[in-house]
Amino acid sequence: VGVVSKRVESFVAGVSVKQVVSDPRRSVRHAHFIVTRGEDLYFKMLIHDNFMHADLHPGNILFDRHRMALALVDAGMVTQPSADERHNVIGLLEALGEGLGGEAADCILRFSQSRHSQK
Repeated sequence: VGVVSKRVESFVAGVSVKQVVSDPRRSVRHAHFIVTRGEDLYFKMLIHDNFMHADLHPGNILFDRHRMALALVDAGMVTQPSADERHNVIGLLEALGEGLGGEAADCILRFSQSRHSQK
């Protein structure tokens, strides 16, 4: 996996998803939007664009309540996975979604074996 670094600086309105989810006054509508749109955004990035944000966590996702929009920030490191790596990530997510712990473990082991063989 190669790591790509490109510096982009611009202002993005919003608050971190970390703040939104920790706020007891958060609206169900906003929470639902964050989850569903965040999932769409992640899968588009992985499947269509073939990129993975190397530091994706709730603090690096901004939510603009007025525009109902999400933005990813701190993308200083992204990776472009190989076809096998992408297939494995998708397999891991499918296994987790279906509650198939053994298959998820196999995917994780394949990551480890792939990394070990590259040394």
